[in-house]
Amino acid sequence: MQKHLHGATMQHVNRGEFLSTKLFLPGLAEQRRIAEVLDRAEALRAKRRAALAQLGSLTQSLFLELFGDPKGNPKNWPMRSFAETMRDETSRSEKLQQSNYAEAGSYPVVDQGQSEIAGFCDDESMVCVSELPVVVFGDHTRAVKLVVEEFVVGADGAKVLVPQPNTDATFLASLLRMVPIPNLGYSRHMREVKRLSYIAPPLHLQREFARRVAAVEKLKSAHRASLAELDSLFASLQHRAFRGEL
Repeated sequence: MQKHLHGATMQHVNRGEFLSTKLFLPGLAEQRRIAEVLDRAEALRAKRRAALAQLGSLTQSLFLELFGDPKGNPKNWPMRSFAETMRDETSRSEKLQQSNYAEAGSYPVVDQGQSEIAGFCDDESMVCVSELPVVVFGDHTRAVKLVVEEFVVGADGAKVLVPQPNTDATFLASLLRMVPIPNLGYSRHMREVKRLSYIAPPLHLQREFARRVAAVEKLKSAHRASLAELDSLFASLQHRAFRGEL
């Protein structure tokens, strides 16, 4: 098809040459066989996506099973203030402006956006100095991210929250996703986080929750890897099918 493209600044197709181009078209029985192969491959991809969706909601279910809904505290856990549960160490580390994010680098950039990793940075002096693990909270977005490896704090709205010794980081991340932080649009929400009170289950129970979440994350990683392989296989099957090689 490339030989029928003309033009320097904008490629366009010559209608006559395009209409005269011959395409591979197998017989109807072969078309049906190809469609069946592709349908089976797509069904496997759909199952993996469904499994990932179920695993995505499992963490919240585990939290509710162990601790109940923190909005109503049905299990009557003790309550602690913001300062008793976590501390804000945002000011301890320099922030990287979005215009300086790189597409690759030694350290991931974690900001207040919805993506787990927003970019990369090679400057070691920019690495967050807080002791890991930490929770990054989006002041504008209310996004919550558990960070367990060295990273660079990105943009203006990312807040670095460090759990107090009586609080597990995995538990804290899930707790912040479930407490009633009002939606103020693009206004800042950190003041609301500091006004709230937080349930305080025993630390051993928080760590049991973290252990279960780690098992779920391991399963999610395996399913993501499998889905990536299936996506690659599906693309290969499509390519081979349209070339008459399937």
